[in-house]
Amino acid sequence: MEVPQDEVVCIDITVEDFNELLTIQFSVNWDPTVLSFVRTENYGIPISAGDFNTGQTGDGKLAFIWLDPLTNPRTVADGQVLFSICFRGVGAPASSSTVRFSDDPTAQRAENGVGDNVGITANEAIVSICLLYT
Repeated sequence: MEVPQDEVVCIDITVEDFNELLTIQFSVNWDPTVLSFVRTENYGIPISAGDFNTGQTGDGKLAFIWLDPLTNPRTVADGQVLFSICFRGVGAPASSSTVRFSDDPTAQRAENGVGDNVGITANEAIVSICLLYT
C-alpha cells in the first residue's frame, strides 16, 4: 500500500472467525517517523472513540479494547471491517512502515461468551511513502 507524502491513507481492520466473541483487545504499532495517526473510522460493530487509547499514537501505538455493550457474544461475518485506521504519510519518499498487531501497550486477547481466550491471528500491512505526481 502506498501513500503520497502529507496525504492520508486508511487501513481496514477486517475479521475472520469472529464467532460468539464478547470482548477483544489488542494494540496496533507502526513507525511514527513514517506514519502519523489521524483517526479511526468506519466502525463495523458498535464501537466508539472511547474504545481506543490514542495517548501513545505519537509513539506509533494505538490500543483498542472492546466489550459488547449489551454483554451478548457477537458473531461477525468473515471479511467484515471492524474499523479503519487512518494515517498521514510523513516519512521521506521510499520510506515504509509495517503496521502490525502487538501486545504494546495492550495485550492481544479475544474472549468468547464463557471467558475463554480464543486468541488473535493478524496479518501485517506495509505502507510506503511515494512521491505525488501531478
